Amino acid sequence: MGLARSQVTVAVAAELEGISERQIREKIRNGQINARKMRCNTGAPGGRQWMVDPHSLSTSARVRWQRRMAAAEEFQAEEEEASHPALPAPVITGAKKREGAQIKGGAVNPAAYIDVAGKEAFEKEMGKAKYKYDVVAEAKAVIDSKQNVTERIKALAAREGVNAATIYRWIKESEAGIYALLRKRPTVVAGKSFRAINPDLETIIRKFYQAPGEPKAAAVYRKVVKFCNEAGMDSPSRATVFRFIQYLEDTEPDVCCYTRKGQEAWLEKYAPHGTRAEPERVMQIVMGDHHKFDVFIEYGGAPVRPWVTMWFDVKSRCPVGWTVSTQANGETIALAMAHMMTPKKRIRITEDGEIIEETLEMGGIPETVYIDNGEDYKSRLKKGLASKDFAMSPESLDLCTHLGVKTVFATPYWPQAKAHIERWFGTVARQFSPEMPGWCGSEPEERPAGFDEQKLCKQGKLLGLVEFAERFEQWILNEYIENEHGTIKQAPLVAHLQGPKARPGWPDPRTLDILRCVKEKAKVYKEGIRRFNRLYWHNALDALAGQDVIIRYDPSRIGEIHIFTVKGGFICTATNAELMQYGACQDDVKKVMKRRSQRKKEIRERMRRNEEQFDSLKTVTAERKAAGTRMVPGTAASTEGLLPAITPLDQAGRQVAKEKAKRQKIAAVKEACEPKRELDPIEAMILGRTI
Repeated sequence: MGLARSQVTVAVAAELEGISERQIREKIRNGQINARKMRCNTGAPGGRQWMVDPHSLSTSARVRWQRRMAAAEEFQAEEEEASHPALPAPVITGAKKREGAQIKGGAVNPAAYIDVAGKEAFEKEMGKAKYKYDVVAEAKAVIDSKQNVTERIKALAAREGVNAATIYRWIKESEAGIYALLRKRPTVVAGKSFRAINPDLETIIRKFYQAPGEPKAAAVYRKVVKFCNEAGMDSPSRATVFRFIQYLEDTEPDVCCYTRKGQEAWLEKYAPHGTRAEPERVMQIVMGDHHKFDVFIEYGGAPVRPWVTMWFDVKSRCPVGWTVSTQANGETIALAMAHMMTPKKRIRITEDGEIIEETLEMGGIPETVYIDNGEDYKSRLKKGLASKDFAMSPESLDLCTHLGVKTVFATPYWPQAKAHIERWFGTVARQFSPEMPGWCGSEPEERPAGFDEQKLCKQGKLLGLVEFAERFEQWILNEYIENEHGTIKQAPLVAHLQGPKARPGWPDPRTLDILRCVKEKAKVYKEGIRRFNRLYWHNALDALAGQDVIIRYDPSRIGEIHIFTVKGGFICTATNAELMQYGACQDDVKKVMKRRSQRKKEIRERMRRNEEQFDSLKTVTAERKAAGTRMVPGTAASTEGLLPAITPLDQAGRQVAKEKAKRQKIAAVKEACEPKRELDPIEAMILGRTI
């Protein structure tokens, strides 16, 4: 049974909080504490006084209140047991009932006890009986010594948390043996029925006890008495109501939990949990999720906690694709998925000290990906529909659609739905993160004494993003996958390579390059396609002026964009010569455009006056170089010589590669024959070119 939601006086609330009554009343007026005025017989003005809800007090005050109520409950239960050592069996008419365990000479028949209450309950009560028997033996030794018996018995009772009368009662009961010390509950001794309980009264008690808010047994008793008095019914005794409530808790714990604590508590403790059968093949079910490391690293001159986006094979317990970043998002998902579909490259040192490079066929094309309902994994949620229609981000969705991968969404707010990868993240938190510089602990109490991430960052003791990602990859490839897993009883790498795989083969890397690009809708103008304040052009766009197309581009290489029809057919790769020449990326353009809109006039004026101020034009490029990359995908090995997988975009990939080679030859000829055009300072800043 839960803790009571009964009210307490202002004086008691002040005592629990350790402040004055005046401060409590001030908190009531400010709405910081829930309270209401109730009638009382304490002589308060108007016969009413403030009664405070203890559950609206501070955490420490609630803990003190809970301990106080628990102590009161224990005292009441002890007094109840003392006043009702055994009840005569009630007279039952009508329906046949189960017999209780018969008492003979004060002792309960253990076989009958087990038959009525069950073996588990019997063993639990026997443990308590043995404890009582040991206390009785110590008390008898005190009595036999005849030295300060009263004081010593009282001291013994105080030590055990009972009163002296209880000790003497245990001594008397033990004369019939240890079984006489078993708790003689009415549900066991007299069978599962109750004196003075009729169906109507049972309904009333259920109504008041099995209610939201976890009402206390004493409060239920008062409500039952009040209801019976108003309805002209005979009121039950306090002991009867308490025994019936205990009976409900023993026989209907799931119902009591649902009605008193709510659906969430019931789901956690009593709801049937479906057990998912283990996959039969490797890469049959792959789970995806993000995890924030309990480690600080240095990024851009400041301490940050990195993320990993992970794909995890359920059959072999192998991590098969990952990307470490400063912020997990849709782009890291696509990168990790592309990494999942490529072999892994591992560097090892042999016993002879030789450094060797190995290709591990760990990963591949999954049959089903089991993912979260987070915003990164779904692009939209159609609200107002009974059936929620989720869609993954375009890049990840394309990877799955073109490669025939089935997508399954996990149940929201249900940690059991992705238990395998959640447990693996726990392994990372226990085994990998604590070994890294900058570990801050997953809980406040785990935080190292005197830990200061800002100080460590200034001292240069934190790892950079790239080095941290390399250590994480080495831990996975050289430690985790080589050690025996407790559930599958073999090393994850062995289980993964033994297979069989759900889908053999590896996709063409050129196909993955296209699919992991950002996908957007664009319009073709007579001048070409407009993006990043630049025009992209290809001769194939002449016939498409005024039409909508689908473009794909790599944010880290925005000199070219791949053009597709709305239905997915490949058209061409359009380029912007300047952006191609200087290797600009999307982040550069975004940063510069933001700064340029604020300082364009000032920059032009200052550039004419002072060469020193001209250096501000290089700020964005310098910041970018200082901060480094924002995300580090796992290292991939070449698929050359391995079994290829046939996918619908292989032809487009070959066309893109052919056009790229052609453009490189043309660019080489132009660079040799044509002088480079001088850029104005603003363009130079955008393109990251040094003037």
